[in-house]
Amino acid sequence: MTPLIQICLVDVETKLDPNWITVICGNQTNLLKAFALCWKYLAPDIQKLYSKAEKSSLAFYLEECKLKNKVDLPIHRMNKYYERALKETNNTTTEQMHEVAKYCINDALSCQRLMVKHNVINEYRKKVWELGFLNTMNPQKQTESGKYPGAYVFPPEKGLENKRPVTSLDYASLYPSLIMTYNLSPDKIILTREHAISVARSGKKLHRIDFQFKGSDIIAWSVKHENQLEMEGLYVIVLKELLIKRNEMKKCLAPLSEKKENMELILSNIEGELTIPEVIEYILKNTEKKNRDKLTKKLYPFINKNNHEFMVEYNSICFDHACLNAKQTALKVYVNTFYGASGSSDSPFFSLPLVGGVTSAGQRNIKLVADFVKNKGFQIKYGDTDSLYLVCPEEYFQECDTAYNDGNGNRISKEKYWNEMIKISMRVMGELRDEVNKFLKKDNGNTYLKMAYEEVLFPVVFTGKKKYYGIQHIKELNFDPNPDKLFIKDIDIVKRGQSKLSRKIGKEIMRESMEINNNKTLYQIVEVVLKKIVKNSFQIEINECIKTYAWKPDKDNKSVKCFISRMKSKYIREVVEFQQLIKKGLSSTPYIYNIPEPGERFECIVIEEEPRYDELGDYMEYPDVAKKLNKKIDINYYLKSVVNLCARFINSDKYGPKKEEAIISHLWKDATTHAQKICSSISKAGITRPLGASTGHNNYLNALDKIADSIYLKLSDLLSKLSKLNVEYRNGLYRLIMQAQKCKPNITILEEYIFRYNLESECEALIKFRNTWYKVIGLESACPQALSIMQKSKKDNSPDINEIIDLYCSSGII
Repeated sequence: MTPLIQICLVDVETKLDPNWITVICGNQTNLLKAFALCWKYLAPDIQKLYSKAEKSSLAFYLEECKLKNKVDLPIHRMNKYYERALKETNNTTTEQMHEVAKYCINDALSCQRLMVKHNVINEYRKKVWELGFLNTMNPQKQTESGKYPGAYVFPPEKGLENKRPVTSLDYASLYPSLIMTYNLSPDKIILTREHAISVARSGKKLHRIDFQFKGSDIIAWSVKHENQLEMEGLYVIVLKELLIKRNEMKKCLAPLSEKKENMELILSNIEGELTIPEVIEYILKNTEKKNRDKLTKKLYPFINKNNHEFMVEYNSICFDHACLNAKQTALKVYVNTFYGASGSSDSPFFSLPLVGGVTSAGQRNIKLVADFVKNKGFQIKYGDTDSLYLVCPEEYFQECDTAYNDGNGNRISKEKYWNEMIKISMRVMGELRDEVNKFLKKDNGNTYLKMAYEEVLFPVVFTGKKKYYGIQHIKELNFDPNPDKLFIKDIDIVKRGQSKLSRKIGKEIMRESMEINNNKTLYQIVEVVLKKIVKNSFQIEINECIKTYAWKPDKDNKSVKCFISRMKSKYIREVVEFQQLIKKGLSSTPYIYNIPEPGERFECIVIEEEPRYDELGDYMEYPDVAKKLNKKIDINYYLKSVVNLCARFINSDKYGPKKEEAIISHLWKDATTHAQKICSSISKAGITRPLGASTGHNNYLNALDKIADSIYLKLSDLLSKLSKLNVEYRNGLYRLIMQAQKCKPNITILEEYIFRYNLESECEALIKFRNTWYKVIGLESACPQALSIMQKSKKDNSPDINEIIDLYCSSGII
């Protein structure tokens, strides 16, 4: 399709140009309105291209696309021009209205430049044409509102993984592939058992659909196509054609993407009057020797181009890339709507058995592959819907482990060691992918359902479901910890609305955790970052704290609604004051309280005020207003926000605290029992604190109670540290306790655990934990001995407090 060059706005009838959109406005007033309304009507399309942007102004989008900016005409000045023009017409007002017209025309042309830059208009016209038949059909009168079977999730092993590479194995276009695999099309769905029996007797094979919906069993069948074209349903036929087209586009897109990336590398290094050959020479000179030859081949095609020729070619590549990418993205969206339309009760294609058949088949197949890879020794770090994140079995790494540390002081560098592990993972996962696809073909009888291996993540951090980040290795190995280049999935700092402070802190945590020479745990990294930000909190500036919010009147966002209500009141007061000043002939200042349009994003900070209100919205303020009125940010609010952000990096499983509490409780009880065995000759059953004990005696007992509290806290703290270091220490001990296994005669639960898992020399923290726990035995031995001493003593002048503490320290096996 020929690229659209301009939108033509005219005020008289004219011959239409097929390459232009021509809008006839009728008169000059409507012509000016048409220019002014261009941004209003084109904004939704442009905003879709920047769905994660913090701002939504035309100036922001132009700057992002490196296009000429709009005319600088503040709204308060434009209002003055309008008010004067309404009152009188003279040379001054005429000139001012010319300025307004220029402003509107420039905005309209800026919108057009944006649309052409992203090829929006052409692709929307084509997409509407392709989807037209969907939009013209009447929806069915369905009222289903229950939940279908969801995707299956393997909970993530949260935390930093920098011991072994993690590789993703993904189903390619899972839901469309399931539709094609099991012939899940409306014309191939059978709803009654009688019909199913009849079809089966005719020799056709059926796929059974069985799932729960609103507490009832939904059972249906689809007729298998058995790889015969004439048996394929409508959805299968259309999906096959669309996916073939999209794959062809992606093949064409790959070389364009690579060329565009190479040209942008050159552009990013152009400074002053440097020519293209000079820039290329500079880039290669500053490239590591091992990568220079490869990069030379990539940049060589541009070596003889002058700057003008280079820019012409770059703009052409960008346009072709944007056009092709928009088309393949449209096809991707279209392909995925087959499942979405089937599950929407107001869609003309709504089909409960079909959509439930897709999701239940998805669950079955992800579990099927999970069992297959686990039986081969692969560890699942995380899995969700269509993907599994796997670690190769240990035996594959034995050779490179030995090379890294052979026990004789000979070792390869850590970077080389990591390189070797990643290469091994790539090779092994490639082989596993082929095995999995053969297994799937054998299971379902066709090749529509496939898994693909695309990248290795190493190091990688899983913080929760659908939340992780890591260094991505695809074709080339890469150990750049720059947070802007990481593979990031839904980590909070990349979401819209975050302040620069939150982003800076989040990026610092991410960068440090990804460093090849990092030896700290994620907890330690977060702890250091938090301490640093608290220590330097007095240096935090307003600009670092600015967050953005969306004004959506139909959403129940109490803080935003409260803030907007306050701003409206202040804006009304400003307007009244402005009008009074105009009447008096006095000069006025620009409005500072502007109200965002519904759907628009706005900037805000939280200021320090007397705690008179309940809603956060009562403490929110525009940054410019806060600066103008010398208002201070609420540093406590932002420090709490930072703590919450950091907590999301290190949140352990929700049962962690409960497990720790159970372990400490059981160990304490076990220590008491063991101490009584050791000190059976001293301890007396039923001895309790004497009611008439002297003050001195009670002081000694209180001292022992304090020691008990101190040990309990230290024990809890050490176990918490152990859990952060390796959650399996805690989980293994918890399992041993819950099994209620009988200890050997003279071995306690903790000793049994250390002995069983050979952990004597593995972890210093574990040994500290064990030694601290031994003190519990000493304490429980000391208590009855102290009571016995006190009961025998008839004097108030009991032994020195140090004697009791020495008794505690020397009791039992301490």
